[in-house]
Amino acid sequence: MKILMTTETLMTGGAEWFVLRLSDAFIRAGHEVQLFILRPDLIDERMITQFKSVPLFHAPLKLIKNAVRVDRVLQKLVKLQPTVESINKRYLSNVIEAFQPDVLHSHLLPADFTTIQANQSFGKRHVITIHGDHIQYIKKGNRKKIEISKKVLQIVDEVVLISDEQKRILSKEHPAIATKCTKIYNGYPLPENSRSNHRHENFTFGMIARGIPEKGWEQAIQAFSKIENKETRLIFFGESEYLDSLKLKQKDSRISFAGFTNNPLQAISQMDVGLLPTYYASESLPTTVIEYMALQKPVIATRAGEIAQMMEDDSGQIAGVLISEHTAETITEPLFQAMKHIMEETDFYHKCSENAVQAVVKFSMEQCLSNYLSIYQATEKIENANKNAH
Repeated sequence: MKILMTTETLMTGGAEWFVLRLSDAFIRAGHEVQLFILRPDLIDERMITQFKSVPLFHAPLKLIKNAVRVDRVLQKLVKLQPTVESINKRYLSNVIEAFQPDVLHSHLLPADFTTIQANQSFGKRHVITIHGDHIQYIKKGNRKKIEISKKVLQIVDEVVLISDEQKRILSKEHPAIATKCTKIYNGYPLPENSRSNHRHENFTFGMIARGIPEKGWEQAIQAFSKIENKETRLIFFGESEYLDSLKLKQKDSRISFAGFTNNPLQAISQMDVGLLPTYYASESLPTTVIEYMALQKPVIATRAGEIAQMMEDDSGQIAGVLISEHTAETITEPLFQAMKHIMEETDFYHKCSENAVQAVVKFSMEQCLSNYLSIYQATEKIENANKNAH
């Protein structure tokens, strides 16, 4: 099958990592994939080094950079940003015409909308995956973005959701699209031979996430600082100006900031427990939780988005501790209590580790590919049935 993926950027984020991993997995499975990027000026080269098999396409970098400058001026003058959009429509149309894909698969609203425009002359089947942005606009009441999202959802052929919360919100906001919505968890290439999780000599809590305050970095520091054991460690993986400012203020020598990593599993192997005390309003299916469980690390996280279901195995056992409070002001104390408990209660720690082995199975990339192929092939069957009807 020939699959054309589209996304806006390739900067650090769960959606962007997933697009690369999904494209790579389809290629490894024998399918033809091309990936079109709307903003080649926003590609982190460190992310794509391990995905060299994925062919990337985009408009000329210099052309996009100049168009971005023009759009900034137009945004100030007339509240419009048409230049980048127009260029991408033209170049993406050229890719569709040359590649002749069986299906288009876009990720994130700008890519969804541009793909619809580029596809007008071709009528290719179009699948979208809802990550965080469509839901974020609804939660924030951004009417302009909600209207664009509504148009997208009405036009595309299939809508893939990754959480129950997304299904609930979209069913209420756009009830007419319910028949074309399917829930598919993001897949992850799980390690085949992850070794049993042994506690490190210096018990180490760790966190890897986007470098924004809402992921709960400060709350993790505050909770950890209440732990009296001087041999315990806290290690952070991520980068941003915000994290740089936290590092400058940090006086506890037990806490280290390791910066960006493009090998999250290697980073997580240094941890005993993975943290994600997030209060991010648009949290959906954080890849971090999958990665912690992939290496049998117990997880301490809030109940934001789909996290509670992610951490649960088929028998209802939890791969760690869930914190019900997820506002910036209420997380610290229950987070501290959970960290203290999982560090001191060895049997509980190992039970959570065992639960992680079972809970992570539902995120296998093989199952994810199978589910998406069913969606892709279903659209092919509909297309063939329509042709036969005429």
